[in-house]
Amino acid sequence: MKSILKIFLIIVAALVLLVLASIAVVTLVIDPNDYKETISDTVEAQTGRELNIAGDISWSFFPWLGVELGETRLANAPGFEPETFAAVEQVEVRVRLWPLLFAELEVGQIILNGLDVTLQRNAEGVSNWDDLLQPAPQSQAPDAAPESGGPSPLAALAVAGVEMRQARVIWDDQTSGQYIELDPLNLTLGRIALATPIPLSADFRLQSREPQFDASGRLSLQLTAHLEQQQLLAEKLQFHVDMKSPLIPGDQADIRLSGPRIQLDLARQTATAEALSLETFDVQMQTDIEASRILQAPTYQASVAVEPFSPRMLLQQLQIELPPMADEQALQTAQLNAAINGDLQQVTIPELFVQFDESELSGELAISDFSQPAITYALTLDQIDVDRYLPPPDAGEAAPPADKSASDSQAVPATPATAAAASTGMIPVEAIRPLDIEGTLRIERLKAMNLHSRAIRISTRARDGRVRLHPLGAQLYEGSYSGDITLDVRDDTPRLTLNETLAGVQIGPLLKDLWGDDKLRGRTDLSLELSARGNDPEAIRKTLSGNSRFAVQEAEVKGIDMAQLQNVVNEIDNDLKAVTDAANLVEAKTRLDKIQQQFASIKNPQADNASYLSEVTGTLQIKNGLARNNDLRARLPFGRIRGEGSFDLVRLYSDYTAFIKLTSKGEVAEGKRYEQMDKTPFKIHFKGPLDSLTPQPDFSDYLRAESRKALDKAEAEARAEVKKKADEKIEQEKEKIEKKLEEKAGDALKKLFN
Repeated sequence: MKSILKIFLIIVAALVLLVLASIAVVTLVIDPNDYKETISDTVEAQTGRELNIAGDISWSFFPWLGVELGETRLANAPGFEPETFAAVEQVEVRVRLWPLLFAELEVGQIILNGLDVTLQRNAEGVSNWDDLLQPAPQSQAPDAAPESGGPSPLAALAVAGVEMRQARVIWDDQTSGQYIELDPLNLTLGRIALATPIPLSADFRLQSREPQFDASGRLSLQLTAHLEQQQLLAEKLQFHVDMKSPLIPGDQADIRLSGPRIQLDLARQTATAEALSLETFDVQMQTDIEASRILQAPTYQASVAVEPFSPRMLLQQLQIELPPMADEQALQTAQLNAAINGDLQQVTIPELFVQFDESELSGELAISDFSQPAITYALTLDQIDVDRYLPPPDAGEAAPPADKSASDSQAVPATPATAAAASTGMIPVEAIRPLDIEGTLRIERLKAMNLHSRAIRISTRARDGRVRLHPLGAQLYEGSYSGDITLDVRDDTPRLTLNETLAGVQIGPLLKDLWGDDKLRGRTDLSLELSARGNDPEAIRKTLSGNSRFAVQEAEVKGIDMAQLQNVVNEIDNDLKAVTDAANLVEAKTRLDKIQQQFASIKNPQADNASYLSEVTGTLQIKNGLARNNDLRARLPFGRIRGEGSFDLVRLYSDYTAFIKLTSKGEVAEGKRYEQMDKTPFKIHFKGPLDSLTPQPDFSDYLRAESRKALDKAEAEARAEVKKKADEKIEQEKEKIEKKLEEKAGDALKKLFN
């Protein structure tokens, strides 16, 4: 038995030596360069393109069966420039000979040096590789079916590695003007074997003319392929790219991407990425992604976490200049967490959390139909101080005028909507028209324009060029706000409608926060029904029209001291009594002239005290930016007030007059209205620019009327005195006459009887 085995081994060894000797003879005797032309002709017959093998072809034999190809060029498709489609300086492939005898393929390191490929698409949309993708011509007779029992597939496949050096790939698309050049590309693959991790590393430079950028990067990972299971696993991913482009704020970005595990399963159509990390501009984001049905209708689920970062520093790195802010420490911290679900047509964020500075935003958000996005949301903001992010007050700018005094009883307090509208610029009509939005934002606490409010609700619905904010609501200054605002941009000129209500708002603290002084105090009710057309604040003011109704209970007005004004009235009245006490009419007129000169130019008393008004009511009729009020009524403890006039909202100018009747408390207690009081009113004018409005008392009409009364009284008394004296003289003369008549009559009778 041993002899037979020995003979068999000798025969096998002899056969192997014979085969090796035959191969050696072939490699030594046959020069592969003799077949360059044959190879070129075959390639041209199959592709229609010329193959130029300028370098040498050489091969090796033992222990590796290898082929090395020198400089080789494949011509470009007809009608394309340059002439070369692909070129390579060196290709080296080696296969270990001995394992082939056992149906095993062990390939040495594959070297590809100086690969140069130009991919092009001309202006007609034809590519320079289209002809290479056409199927090869079929022979008339079908190929013979492989015989059963033929050689079995290789039992194993292994490649020592792949090394690509100084490769260049160009993409030139003349339909879009895009030109991208990948040069150089260096790629190294470690040992390649099925179901075994394959190390991969690469470095590259990618340049583009349209869009313009220049990126240099490095990549490393481990790839594991399970062909039977159709699975591909990437581990230990490290990707770093340094990109320069004018499209990037700051012109440069450093991007790092890493992840421990990315898996692709084509059989199950799933893909997963665990703890994928992206870092750029000192902002780090981590995400876990699961995708399914990736070959049919891909869907995905992801969790995203952006680690705390400084938005202010980020903007500085992006060379984006922040506008001046009242708080220089604003935008120092921010972070984000979100759960994301979606597909190629929509995305849903059922869990969203954003923290910036001391504010926290949470809720859900969804976008459907990316071609015509429809956005829905339900968000809650715990608190925000908007004033921190607004420009600081100008150091040289004067404080807002607080001396509006009684005019504030007619001024319309700023509601949340009108305050916001006042600060807007041009309405972005083209951006608003395609909007499809529906959602609600709730703010637990808000500070804006130094005004404090809470429980804010802003519900938005935008569709077909029409944006409606309804319902709007807020709690502020012991009262409430509600609103319904619509912006219609379907026509060339936007249309704005406002329906807003303030109920039970303490106007004093509101004005104190807004302007720094509470010139008007009291519980205020206000309603607005307004409309306007225009694309900017000035145009809106010029077309603003509608109605407003206001009422202030238990009001106090600072800046006008009614007690002092009453003292003036009392002083006038007392002085006018001297007119009636004059000895004669000439003296009365002299005293009256002095009184008129004394009070003709009286100024508004500088009053630190406030005047109490139990109630202030009225309405405004607004047309094309001019607001008129003719029915203001106010109740004083010792008088009544009527007001009328206008406010030009375009020129910000006031022309308003208050008429004041002062009387005894007893008469007021009778509940008489202004019209029922038989008193002469004096005036307070509010005329001038709204930002520098100063009340100006006017006693001229009062003085004239009361003087007329005093003079009439003096004249009447003088006439009465004259008449009295005349009557007395007449009586005296009459008595004398009667006495004389009596005496004469007595004498006549005596004579008669005598």
